[in-house]
Amino acid sequence: MSGDAAAQSLTNDLAQRESRSPPLLPARLNNGASLASGTSQGGLSSIDTSSEVQPPETLAVPTTASADSNLTLPAPMLGSNNITSPLSAGPISPYPVAGSSPASSGGIPPPPPINPKDLEEMLTTGTRMIKYPSKSKSKPAERLIRVDLSSLQIFWESKKKKADLRYVDLHTIKEIRLGQNTKGFELHGRKPEQNDRSFSVIYVQAGEYKMLNLVALTREDAARWVSGLHMLMGQADISGGDPARLSHNMSTWLRKQWNEADTSRDGRLDLDEVTDLMKKLNIRLSKSEVKSTFKSADIDKFGHLTFPAFERLYRLLRFRPEIGELFSSLSVTRSAPVITYDEFARFVLVTQKNDWTEDRCLEIYQKYAAPDGGSMSVDHFSAFLLSANNTIFKKAHTLVFQDMTRPLTDYFINTSHNTYLLKDQLKGESSVEGYIRALQRGCRCVELDCYDGANGSPVIYHGRTLVGKLPFRDVVEAIGKYAFVASPYPVTMSLESHCGPEQQVVMATILREVLGDALLRKPLSDKETRLPSPEQLMGKIIIKGKILPAGEDEACESDEETDMGGNPVPNLANVVDVPLHSVAASVSDSPVAGELTSPTSQQQQQQARRRKSDEDAALTLTLSRKRSSPKMSRKCAVAKPLAELLVYCKGVHFRSFAAANEGFSFDYMCSLSEKKSLELLAKQRSEYTAHTSRWLTRIYPAGLRITSSNYDPVPHWAGGAQMVAMNMQTFDRGMQLNNALFNLNGRCGYVLKPRSLREKGVAKQGSMVLKIKIISGQQLPKPKDDVSSSSVIDPYVELEVAGSVTDNVKYRTRAISNNGFNPMWNEEFRFLVTDPDLALLRFSIYDMDVKLTNDLVGSYAIPVQSLEQGYRHVPVYNWKGDLIRFSSLFIRVVIDRPNSPHPTHIAGGGPGVSGSTVPLVNGGESVAGSSGSSVSVTQPMAPLLSRTDSIEQSTSPASASPPTVPMRVESKFPPSDAS
Repeated sequence: MSGDAAAQSLTNDLAQRESRSPPLLPARLNNGASLASGTSQGGLSSIDTSSEVQPPETLAVPTTASADSNLTLPAPMLGSNNITSPLSAGPISPYPVAGSSPASSGGIPPPPPINPKDLEEMLTTGTRMIKYPSKSKSKPAERLIRVDLSSLQIFWESKKKKADLRYVDLHTIKEIRLGQNTKGFELHGRKPEQNDRSFSVIYVQAGEYKMLNLVALTREDAARWVSGLHMLMGQADISGGDPARLSHNMSTWLRKQWNEADTSRDGRLDLDEVTDLMKKLNIRLSKSEVKSTFKSADIDKFGHLTFPAFERLYRLLRFRPEIGELFSSLSVTRSAPVITYDEFARFVLVTQKNDWTEDRCLEIYQKYAAPDGGSMSVDHFSAFLLSANNTIFKKAHTLVFQDMTRPLTDYFINTSHNTYLLKDQLKGESSVEGYIRALQRGCRCVELDCYDGANGSPVIYHGRTLVGKLPFRDVVEAIGKYAFVASPYPVTMSLESHCGPEQQVVMATILREVLGDALLRKPLSDKETRLPSPEQLMGKIIIKGKILPAGEDEACESDEETDMGGNPVPNLANVVDVPLHSVAASVSDSPVAGELTSPTSQQQQQQARRRKSDEDAALTLTLSRKRSSPKMSRKCAVAKPLAELLVYCKGVHFRSFAAANEGFSFDYMCSLSEKKSLELLAKQRSEYTAHTSRWLTRIYPAGLRITSSNYDPVPHWAGGAQMVAMNMQTFDRGMQLNNALFNLNGRCGYVLKPRSLREKGVAKQGSMVLKIKIISGQQLPKPKDDVSSSSVIDPYVELEVAGSVTDNVKYRTRAISNNGFNPMWNEEFRFLVTDPDLALLRFSIYDMDVKLTNDLVGSYAIPVQSLEQGYRHVPVYNWKGDLIRFSSLFIRVVIDRPNSPHPTHIAGGGPGVSGSTVPLVNGGESVAGSSGSSVSVTQPMAPLLSRTDSIEQSTSPASASPPTVPMRVESKFPPSDAS
């Protein structure tokens, strides 16, 4: 086809799309106003504060009504789901469970009565405040701080910084922290008299945490800014599915992209600028197509496009034929292209499998249909599909729905490793922010590596490394403030104490003083034979530490620095309250054979696996003996004041399962390296599972993970290990799976283990056949938001099920060339899941690179048990774990549960089958289709190898059971009513 013919074809296609697509959905605002398409209106008066249960990835800002004013005060957010009231400095739990209530400590007071319009004018006009930089070389200075409602951004004046470094996108804000509680205030000196008018806006820019530290001139200004910002954060949040908010935020986002492309600042773009902007938005058009598109949008024939004209063009290009096709299959009304209530109700009940009442169906239909009792057009239907009312994550699982009265041993517990580190293990930054962020994300077990500090004050840092040191008191204070912000259930402080008895006494004193009544100081009962439940321990902080054998002392080494030696079972009979003499010991003098890198050859891998130290081997090799402190490995005992605080989590060495059965008390626990745990799982799985059903077990990463990479946590969960410690600063595959599991149960940090891991002789839940159809993608960005690249991505999707030893398979779609804007796959995959309670489903989007260095675009993981069925949109998170706004995958989920206690298997369908008809059978009966019919399949793709080497990614233990072979099914767009 010639260039002119192609251009004319595209013009005709755009015209046809516009003619058959109804007008863009008008935005319905809570004040009755309407937001027209292509405008950039906004403001505090247009915020919809209706409450709606959100998916765990994003939580709506709750509101607190002021008794003296019509102004609605949203509670400030901590992370995406952790909240601190602007009326107090105390935490409020967003979870509907007993025992959580706001604290009543002081803080920024509520603002005096103010009209929302006046507050809006104050924010947009700006307020002069003192800005505290986060670097010591810069000094605090007075700056004009203002909000731009058209772009939903905070701006401040600066003579030094570039324009793109002087703003904060409201949707990137992670937290508004009251008082002087950030590094910037610490660097420049805290001033108590300014505390009640100080606050910090913590946000993410280019994948890094940033802080805007401000001191208002009056307390009233500070309160108004905090309240106003949270109201605007609510407006920037698109998770609630409100059609008006979604439309407005799309327009706001597009306006921002437009402003960045409009380098001349004349409010218009010429052909070259439009071409560059389309490439940035991952829209790939030929030169002739761009030219034709430009001409069709340039209504006035001025040779340039204004923003309303470009937005109109952009929305036409975003027309989604797959939704149009689904809409047409549902709409049987011939008089107009609409979906009636009856058609909508059938769709959400039969296809989507929603457990909704008739009233709920009607409520949702009226929410998204045209105002005043109108019908549902394709745009209204599209808005519903994208909303939180159609989330892929089960609504019930966003709440605490599991039994919380079981012993602690019956739960998986969200656990952090070396929590104080923000980056790598060797020279990464140490900060109390590590604890704050972990606790905000629902972590329930944090780690503190404690060493003797100067002037008798213990410090926390990673021994034998170059990381910074943190005062023990500062860390404990941060934990005390944030422990129960995200969840009311108990927090465990895992102390790896390397301190002498004198500073151990100091540690015990600090713990008692700072934590107060929240510190668990004694058992709940004198007659306990098993650990108490999370519900019984709500609001309590548990201290975990090592206890020593009777009659002997031991080197001050953490479990992570030893190799699970054969020490006898210890007890508390011989703890001392006097210091012991230190004995100098040298560090390892193993020769260094080259640079410290992950082994690449098989021989190197075997050498690495034989290394005796699981945690500090790599670190020791990087430092000379002369630079290592002789105090690092001196011998000491546990001071009595600290030993008295060890309740329920008394750390002991693991010798063997038999020794544990003979001598372990119910309140003992042990720590295993990832390597040791996998070895035990491979050789003694049944004994491992029996052990973890009775005693807490913590798993920690290998010492060779100096880049803070994570191992695969699933094999350890499959063995019943409760505390699988993760490097939470690294959002790799391991951390993605960890997030997926703990999104369950209201993100409270505790997930009930399957019965088969809690009770002896209980079989696993019946298997299921999981069918996932990858239909399309929407607005997929370049990897790591690389705007410098002029190329358009070639995306493909990897689909992985991770679970028990028989449920670990990974497959992928084909790559779509030059289309990250609206790629279409229409590929279906089928997986047999033998243990649905443990299985996790992970989506990963990659850019196919000709250099074979495929880059991650984004990912999402979800427990299989939390999957909603039907047509759903999958959110996409970037390499740092932040939501990529407006990016998604459109999929269909169908779950078949065979009515048989025996596992289903796939007959035939192996790698050698190509184009054959292969039924899924169960006891001789086909379960592939709704009527028992077989399906036509193409040759399955070979399983993909992990993208990381043996150090960066551990594999599951070997098993006699072969892995399930999924099938990729090529089919047309599936019917809308039956599975």
